[in-house]
Parts: sequence; C-alpha cells; structure tokens
Amino acid sequence: MDLGILERTDRIWASDCNDALERQTIQRWTGLVVPPELVGGHIGPTTSHTTARTHDLSFRAITALFGHFGMEWDVRQVQGAEREELKRFIGIYKEHRGLIHSGRMVRADVADDSLMLHGVVVAAAADDPDCAPAVPGLTAALFALVSTRTSPAEQPGRVAIPGLDAAAHYRVDVLFPGPGDADYPHTFTQVQPPAWLESGATASGRFLAEVGLPMPVLNPEHALLLKITTA
Repeated sequence: MDLGILERTDRIWASDCNDALERQTIQRWTGLVVPPELVGGHIGPTTSHTTARTHDLSFRAITALFGHFGMEWDVRQVQGAEREELKRFIGIYKEHRGLIHSGRMVRADVADDSLMLHGVVVAAAADDPDCAPAVPGLTAALFALVSTRTSPAEQPGRVAIPGLDAAAHYRVDVLFPGPGDADYPHTFTQVQPPAWLESGATASGRFLAEVGLPMPVLNPEHALLLKITTA
C-alpha cells in the first residue's frame, strides 16, 4: 500500500477478499499502519464468493466491526432471527463508532496461536494528563476474541486483556453472542462456558492485563465480542 494515498482519500480497501477469516489477518497487519476508521470492512454474504467459506453472521459482523463498517451482502434475502441479529450489530456499531474511530488499537499476545485478541481502548488518564477522570459505566473498550482454527490445547485457560488503566476497575461483559442469540449454540465447543460469561466479571486493569480471565472453548472461525466498562 502506498501510504501517500491517504493524503487524497478518507477510506481504503485492504483487500478484495470478503472472507471474514482472511480479513482477520488482513486487517491485523493493515491496522499496524492505518487507523480502523480508514479501512473498509464489510459484512459479506453467508458464503464468501472469494473463498466459498461459510461463516455465521456473528463472525462476519465482529470482523467487520473494527473498521469502516458496511455491507457487501444483498440484505433483501435476510429474514427472521438473522435479520434481527443484523439490526443488532448495526446498532452496536453506531453506539460504539466514536470509540472505534478514536480509541487506541490494542493487539494482545496470546499463548495459543489459534486465538487472536484485539480491541480498541479509550484514552485513559494515565495516557493523557488532560483526560477527564473515568466515569462509572462509561464504555472503556471493545475487544474481540477470535478463534482462527482448532486449538491444540484442551482449553485456552486465562487470557490477558492489556491496554487498560492499571489502577482503574472495570466490568467485562459479553456483548455478543449471548444466550438466546441465534449464533450462540454454534460459538462454543463446550456445553457450559465459564460462569462469568453470563454474569460478567469485575477486576482491575492490572489484574486483567497480568492475570486475565478464563475464556471459553470457541469453535474454529467464531468470535466473542467483549464490552469493558468502568466500574
């Protein structure tokens, strides 16, 4: 990519491939030099025309969320529960667009190389002395835990979530998918994921970065969207 083109455009297309699995890697490396608001990321059709892979809506939508969110899908064909799920993801993007397009990108090191953890964190007081104190209940970060293939480990164990203010306290909740969502039964290998996924977890930024939280066993090519708010 010729970065000089950014002087003349407000959006780029990182690849013609709309396969969500391929886009995870494409967007990871593009995002090292280009902010997410400039990178076009679209929800493609259920079966990608570029690779013939089929993915659940949640995986395609969570992948597209961390970019300039759009559609590359004839939504006239979307009906019932899937249509409601699509509407929900559009709402999630609209609600968090300001954070995604202005926050600090974080890409974590995960011991299990079948998993990827990335997100966007608001500027914390520790990073910016002029930043106002954290407001309880304010969305502080969005993270996606992504399974790209079958893990060699039986369970992923605890996964650290870096990038937050070490001295602040946070609540971590699963934003999608949750019980009752159409994609929920397909997302997990295990019958009963860790209990905190249903009720949320509260911890300090230091604990999340150094100890982490037990994560569920994700089926390959599925993702979990986490919302982190100030406690």
